[in-house]
Amino acid sequence: MPITETSHSSIDQGVDRKTLKNIKQRFLEVNSARLARTKSALGARQQIFLELLPMLFHANHPMLPGYVSHQTPCGLAGYNPTQKDVQKTQRLARSFTYRRQPTMKRQIHGIFLMGSCGTVAHSEKSDLDIWICHPPLGVEEQLLLRQKCDEITRWAVSIDLEAYFFLMEDEKFRKGEREELSTEDCGSSQHYLLLDEFYRTSLWIAGRIPIWWLIPPEEEQHYDYYANALRDKRFVRKDETLDFGGVGLIPAGEFVGAGVWQLYKAIDSPYKSVLKILLTEVYAAEYPNVEPLSSQFKRAIYNNKLDIDELDPYVVVYRKLEQYLLARNEHKRLELVRRCFYFKIGKALSRPSRDLRKSWQRQLMEKLVQQWQWPREQLYNLDARKQWKVGRVIEEQKQLVRELTNSYRFVLELARRTRASAMINSQEMAVLGRKLYAAFERKAG
Repeated sequence: MPITETSHSSIDQGVDRKTLKNIKQRFLEVNSARLARTKSALGARQQIFLELLPMLFHANHPMLPGYVSHQTPCGLAGYNPTQKDVQKTQRLARSFTYRRQPTMKRQIHGIFLMGSCGTVAHSEKSDLDIWICHPPLGVEEQLLLRQKCDEITRWAVSIDLEAYFFLMEDEKFRKGEREELSTEDCGSSQHYLLLDEFYRTSLWIAGRIPIWWLIPPEEEQHYDYYANALRDKRFVRKDETLDFGGVGLIPAGEFVGAGVWQLYKAIDSPYKSVLKILLTEVYAAEYPNVEPLSSQFKRAIYNNKLDIDELDPYVVVYRKLEQYLLARNEHKRLELVRRCFYFKIGKALSRPSRDLRKSWQRQLMEKLVQQWQWPREQLYNLDARKQWKVGRVIEEQKQLVRELTNSYRFVLELARRTRASAMINSQEMAVLGRKLYAAFERKAG
């Protein structure tokens, strides 16, 4: 049901500008801590990539990575490089000189990292998923910007970094218009669940902030009304925020497309996909009163609970799954979830740390394993996974497939019960179906 101006909302009681400023500052504080953790997992040359990312999209210079032409959209909203930023850029391109961009001509609205960056699961081998947010662009401009992203991806490869760029227009995203399904893009298979993941995992690099930050968690159901009121009453300027929409109401039909997408992703990353598809099951079990993890994350920020370890996106997912499985008394499934989490993090705790000082990821995992009361023998066994005998490997595979299919059946049952149609379009459903069949079809030998 759409929210009208007659709806009760706390914004009608007045908003304190100082409170808005404090909330924004808390988000930036957590963002800064996670960004520092991201950099700590990268080599020196790879850190330069992150440091120069804003400048690469702010300026078009023939000697900088990603240059295509002077017509390529550039200019990053709210970005004013320091002398230090200019000097770092000049180390890459000596002839670079910075000229201030007119505010009105800036065509890049924001840059965000998304996914495992800055989390306990991040490592030097992790790829970077980067959202480049922009206003409506013509076909030619969009093509040039895509070429620029592809060129920067190629430069990243030269410094042993995998980077994937996604061009995002917030207004189109709000309307559900997305790029077609690909190996990296989930297409129409999920919208609200992708937005939920973006809000709880994304790292702001530069540009506009999401207006979602400034909408209290209890107002998520009134998201559009609250966001419009913030702008109309000039608590925020229209040129300082991005609006991808709210996650207050996730339609039941979206769980079906998300389930199929996770089954497909499980072909390459089964342990990660078990965690994600089980989260979809948890959401489906809570339907229609779903509190997405992004809202839980935001509630913690608003309550000034800024413990960076407990706000870690992977830890938050694990806590949610643990709570769900303990309530259902499903201890075997919980043990599998813990194994999936352990393998995804990839820290062999039975072996001594190679560094003199333990990484924060290792310290966090040791704390969790202590809570799980795993004996030392279990750690030795898990860390020797590459030496497992065939029988043990087959048994593990069976458990993973069973877990994936059980969660997917649970989601399908919800869709049948609520008579919800899948939110994924039929063409993309057929593509994923064929890929799943090809991957899991039983073959002789």
